[in-house]
Amino acid sequence: MNMESGVDMVAIISRRHLLTKPRLLTFLVMIQMLPQHPLAILGLPWAVPAVMLVPDPFNDQQHIYVFHPLPDSLGEGVFFEADMNSQPVISFAGVGKAFQHDLTRKKAVALHNLTFAVSAGEAFGIIGPNGAGKSTALKILMGFSRADRGVVTVGGQGPGHALGHQMIGYLPENPCLYENLTITDHLRFAARTTGFSGPVAPRIKELLALVGLSGEARLPIRRFSKGMTQRAALAYALFHDPDLLVLDEPMSGLDPLGRQMVVDIIRQCHARGKTILFCSHILTDVERICDRIAIMNRGELQSITTPKELNNYVIAPELPPGTTPLEACFLEIVRDGKPAHRPYPAGEAA
Repeated sequence: MNMESGVDMVAIISRRHLLTKPRLLTFLVMIQMLPQHPLAILGLPWAVPAVMLVPDPFNDQQHIYVFHPLPDSLGEGVFFEADMNSQPVISFAGVGKAFQHDLTRKKAVALHNLTFAVSAGEAFGIIGPNGAGKSTALKILMGFSRADRGVVTVGGQGPGHALGHQMIGYLPENPCLYENLTITDHLRFAARTTGFSGPVAPRIKELLALVGLSGEARLPIRRFSKGMTQRAALAYALFHDPDLLVLDEPMSGLDPLGRQMVVDIIRQCHARGKTILFCSHILTDVERICDRIAIMNRGELQSITTPKELNNYVIAPELPPGTTPLEACFLEIVRDGKPAHRPYPAGEAA
């Protein structure tokens, strides 16, 4: 597991699976329950959160492993490694969501046991075909939709909590701006609703220049193109200088110049230590921006990889010339159904 990232989500596991991991069996010395829970003893079902302190045999440090049980389960939960000074900005733990058709009453599974975590300052991208569950996951994160099972947190708070929303700048796939108002009107409104304490006019001028809309400051939104509306909505999301950006298809409707502008803005935010979670169909942009990349298909997380790992990816000879490593990995997992690389610790099998 990578300690440098602060938090590294591993997998949905069972108590039996946990106890068969030889490293933990060897070095586990103490289980300390979180507040308001009694001490647990190995051998009892794990039905409450637990923190395990595991000494490193090679130095004096202790590694901290956190177990979060899943609702309505017996001994199942999410197990991940953390450090004393870090917690995930975003965490999904065994999240499931299904939608029921009105006519047939059949349920369509949108998400199944979705589990991952995003650390502070990380750029985390999610890719997948249409219907993979990417937008559903973001809607649950924002509190617009409720998960059927599992746990989601933003900055340690549940979805929709005011404290969590204060740190978020959100760009939906299809921004809904008021057609009769100008972008300047929208940004003034953002200043009031976010409690922005700085000078408003200079901030508006700065953001309009950033997204290339200085000349359209007084135009009503109805006269904007799709790409201009997308850039206007991005300026709205950035107004209060949020610590976390949640972007759903931020390149949608943009021409090449607009796309490059948005890529540069995301990179600037990342360089300033902002945490970024975004979904995109444009794999080359994801490859350029992200520290880690998750591949989803049919509601499930199939793989988490990094640009460094992709540099060593062997592209199948039957794929067309010019296929990038991420494209090749995506096609093999989604189209060809090859086994996905799950984010287990090095040297440990599922």
